[in-house]
Amino acid sequence: MLETIGDRIIELKKVFPNVVKPEEVYGDLWYEFLKKKGIDPKTLEPIGKKPKFPEEKKTATFTELLAIAKALKYAGFSSEAIKRAERDLLNRLDGLLENPEENAIEIAYTVKLLRLVQRKEIKKIAEFAK
Repeated sequence: MLETIGDRIIELKKVFPNVVKPEEVYGDLWYEFLKKKGIDPKTLEPIGKKPKFPEEKKTATFTELLAIAKALKYAGFSSEAIKRAERDLLNRLDGLLENPEENAIEIAYTVKLLRLVQRKEIKKIAEFAK
């Protein structure tokens, strides 16, 4: 059975390391399967803190983008605030581009706000901040 679905389980384990636990279900069969595939089981274990669920991550990103837009509004859209926002958005975009497939929606909203800031479209930035 693992020969048929094992690869899918490996992919799920990589994406959801704290949820998918085939070693508990299949026991030694799981480790034998990994050995046949030449995969060290330790490479599938989570490292560091648990990853955020996609919904939490998206919410955090949107909240941060909203905060940038509101900060611009409260700073009166000064040229210094616009420069700082542009720099922050470019740095954020660089980080998101490390995993473009996973961060596609966040990238789109970040680029949208970045372009509004670069064009100094104050009304649209204010709308974004709502």
